[in-house]
Amino acid sequence: MICYDIPDNHNTHDSFCFIMLPDSQNYVKDKKNICCFESQIGWIFKNRDKLKIKFVTHVGDLSNNDEDEEQFKAGFFQLGKLNGAVPYGICAGNHDMSADGSAPYFEKYFPEAVGNYRSDWVGSYDGNKHNAQIITVGGKQYLFIHLAYIPSDGAIEWAAKLLSDHPDSYAIITTHAFLIKDWSERGVARKESRVSLTDIRIHKDGTNAGEDILEKLVKPYPNVKMVLSGHYVGRDYLEIKVGERVVHAILADLEHEQPYGGNGFLRILQFVPSEGKIYNYTYSPMLDAYKLGEYDSFVVDVN
Repeated sequence: MICYDIPDNHNTHDSFCFIMLPDSQNYVKDKKNICCFESQIGWIFKNRDKLKIKFVTHVGDLSNNDEDEEQFKAGFFQLGKLNGAVPYGICAGNHDMSADGSAPYFEKYFPEAVGNYRSDWVGSYDGNKHNAQIITVGGKQYLFIHLAYIPSDGAIEWAAKLLSDHPDSYAIITTHAFLIKDWSERGVARKESRVSLTDIRIHKDGTNAGEDILEKLVKPYPNVKMVLSGHYVGRDYLEIKVGERVVHAILADLEHEQPYGGNGFLRILQFVPSEGKIYNYTYSPMLDAYKLGEYDSFVVDVN
């Protein structure tokens, strides 16, 4: 259902928000665009208490070039502002990794050691390209699992164990590529999908496309309630039914928005337990503007 609304109107005694940051590669590639990233982080700080922002999740492609250290330095400088203020996680996107699976600059500026001083940290796999956090809001545990672009079988097994170890959690998987919506197809990305396993940037161990994540993690584990992704340019929502369970799959990649290569748009996921609703907004702090399309601003039932 389309939601022509703003978060203030549902900021109740029990509401809280998670923030989804889409691909930020254009913000660090071109210095004139970094203002978009700065505006996103600044808005999160400004509204952290008012909107009760509890977690920030980034869908990957922090950078545009895995060999350009300055891009990672700029991107993680922005995310690092959240340290000690709002917990966050990020998965490695295809532009963050080389074809051999290495991600030296991603791991240099976002090392495994970050977990040593974060109470929300659950663990990581293969360096820190895959990582997980858990927080408690209103007595409920929320498990965030971040899976890099086309995760390996080992990463899938690592995520499966986390889901098994936390069966009562509300699990949210953020992975770089899951939903696809473009001229070629729409739905959960397949191995044969454009820029899926056919991508020249697939790392050597990558074997699991969106359809594999669906079959190996989403369907078998009833605590998986939501899957967030980017990579494919556009915005979309897909309701995935697994028996009586509904899984919300949300896509957000606005890198083609001009003139700033994304224009600072982010997703606000506002949970209102007393209403049994999750309000989804696509908002740009840079422009102070909302997108009001069918897959930009909508409301779904808490699953």
